[in-house]
Parts: sequence; C-alpha cells; structure tokens
Amino acid sequence: MSAPAWLLRELEKAIQTGSRQSRTTMVGGIVALFLARIDYNADHVRLFDQVLSRLLIDADVETRRELAGRLAPLDSAPVGVIRLLAHDEAIEVARPVLERSTRLADDDLVDLATSKGQSYLLAISRRTAITEPLSELLVRRGGREVLRELAENCGARLSHEAFFALAERAADDAVLAGKIGTRPDLPPHLFGDLLRKATNTVAPPAPGSDPSTTSEQPRSARKLLSARAVSADLPARQCARESLHGRGNLDEARILEFANNGKYQDLVATLAHLCFVPIEVVERLMDSERPDPVLILCKSVGWGWETAKAVLMARPVDAEISASQLPAALADFERLPSSAARRVRRFWQVALTHDDAATPR
Repeated sequence: MSAPAWLLRELEKAIQTGSRQSRTTMVGGIVALFLARIDYNADHVRLFDQVLSRLLIDADVETRRELAGRLAPLDSAPVGVIRLLAHDEAIEVARPVLERSTRLADDDLVDLATSKGQSYLLAISRRTAITEPLSELLVRRGGREVLRELAENCGARLSHEAFFALAERAADDAVLAGKIGTRPDLPPHLFGDLLRKATNTVAPPAPGSDPSTTSEQPRSARKLLSARAVSADLPARQCARESLHGRGNLDEARILEFANNGKYQDLVATLAHLCFVPIEVVERLMDSERPDPVLILCKSVGWGWETAKAVLMARPVDAEISASQLPAALADFERLPSSAARRVRRFWQVALTHDDAATPR
C-alpha cells in the first residue's frame, strides 16, 4: 500500500472519532505515525499538519506539552502545529518550541515577542540563534531575567543599539553588567560607557533636594579635586603598585592596615593587585558615590564585612559614607552572592584586554 493511501485512511479515522477523549488519545498515534518514517514529502507533512491542528483543539495540556517536546527538535515538523504550540496559553507547552524549533521563522518570533509575556520572552532568549531585530525587541520588552539570559547567550546577535540599551539597564543590575562584559563581541568603544553604568558612578539626588539646581560642573570639580588629592597621575600609581609587589605578604590584613591608616595609594594599589583588576578601574570604583562597587570587590575575593567597611570609610571625601548608611551597606553586603560578585569582577578585569581607548578615565 502506498504511503498516501494508508496515511489517508489512518488520519481520516482520527478525524471521525467521536469522543473528545478518543480524539486526544489519537494525537499520540498520529505523532507515532509521523515519527515512524523520514521519507514523507511536502504533501504528507501538510496533511499531518492539518489533522494534528484539528486534534489539538481538544487535547489537554499534558498531551500538548508532550507533543511540543517531541516535535520541537525536528527540522521537518509541521509548521502550522509548531505555530499553534508556540502560541499556546500554557508556557509549559510553548517553551520547548520557543527554545528549540527551527520551524519558527523570525517573523513568527517577532510576533510572539511583541504580544506575549515575560515567560515567553525568556524562552525565546534561550534560542541558539537570535537575529539583531529580535534581540532589540527582547531588550526593549524584556525584564531582568530575560536580559540576563540574552546577554549570556553568545548565539544572540546584538546590535550597537542593543548593547547601549543593555548598558543602560545594567546601571542597577551588577549581574547583567558582568554578563555583558564577558561577551566576546562587546564593541571596545562601548566598554567605558558600560563600566560607568555598571559601577553606578552617578548617584541619585539627595532626598529633599531640587534636581534642577544640581549642576554637573561642581560635581566634576569635586571629582578633579578628589583625583588630585589621591594622586591620579598614572606613573605615580604604577610606582606604588610596583613598590608593593616587592614587599610580599599582601593580603586582607594589609588591606585593613592601609585603610585604617589612611594610606590611600597603597590601598588602591593593593586592591588592584589582590583582585587582579586594573588600578585605574579600582580608582573609579573607589570614587563612586555609591558603596556597591566596593562591596562587590570585597565580596568577590572572600573578605569580611570589617574589611569592606574599612575600605568604604577610606574612600575620598567626595565618596564618603556616613555612619547612618553603614547598616544598609552591611545588609547589601550580606545579601550579595559571592558568585555574582565574582562575575562582576571578571567584567571589570576585561579592561586588561581592551585597548587604551576603551579604558575608562
């Protein structure tokens, strides 16, 4: 019996089955027929598509989920069924095809990313290949989890616009910043901007202040004064580090000693040495008006709160932390996962591999 003849007979039987339960049960049988052979032509596949699409109307969630799992890896899966499964209201049904099916065209994915919620966007962000237009849409609509997944997905092609948008979103998400910073396709000229976003160098206005009266010029002047006070001259920094390298016994105890005794140059040079982070990057972190970068740096190498507090208190005048702010900083330090802190530190270490034009100043 030829393939079309027996196939038509089996499929017609499925269509004419009376009860809903029987029609649901037949889904498994039809899929078994489809998977049993690899020589179906386009007309055969189209027939499977029509029948399965009709049977899915009555299928329960578990049947649809199982069908999605079996069809998602197949390059020959019926397109209509795949689209139905991708749009399914149950994410456990849609997820396998959103993540893996090659039968979804980019237009299908853009439509889904435009109309569906975060769980669907998250599944799409895990695909092995994502085009630039789709990436831009995911960045625009995605929440924190979606953005982190996308940034870590090296199969996602990110345009300059997507990188800039991710950098903006990384301003309050150190984990996202770390994932972006380790991407091999990160444009060097975007590195400095991303670093500034990740280290939160711009603080929010003080409570009760009028943002319209805040001028960038006074803040810049304070930065310049602070930089001069801590000797931002590059040769001086390098000399301090080279001098420390010859002393040995550079450890957490020495960090405490330098911080408590006001030896700022030695403190910065030792932080750079022990954390394997460029010294100019450490200076930027120390000069941040927020405590987060210092907390991340100390947590990433396993130091305790007493050390982190001492480093915080040793920062330049423009970045001083008050005693009333310490309890909140302690709470943030204790909540911060060491693994996340290490990822951010690896991002800061990327500065070593970029040219001088990409290094923040």
